[in-house]
Amino acid sequence: MRKALLTGSKGFIGKNLMEELLEKSFSIIEINEDIFQSENWNRDVLETLEDFEPHVIFHVGLLS
Repeated sequence: MRKALLTGSKGFIGKNLMEELLEKSFSIIEINEDIFQSENWNRDVLETLEDFEPHVIFHVGLLS
């Protein structure tokens, strides 16, 4: 199974991209602005990347 990491999945572009990826049978992990609530967010992101090992990363998120 192909794996994708998607930032900004709550936004317009991210939602639509996620629908397309799911239709193409991707396993998706999402990273959104709520991750920044954690004091160790950078460690959390690195652990997520190491554990999930995505084939592709789509960065469409924007912290406003």
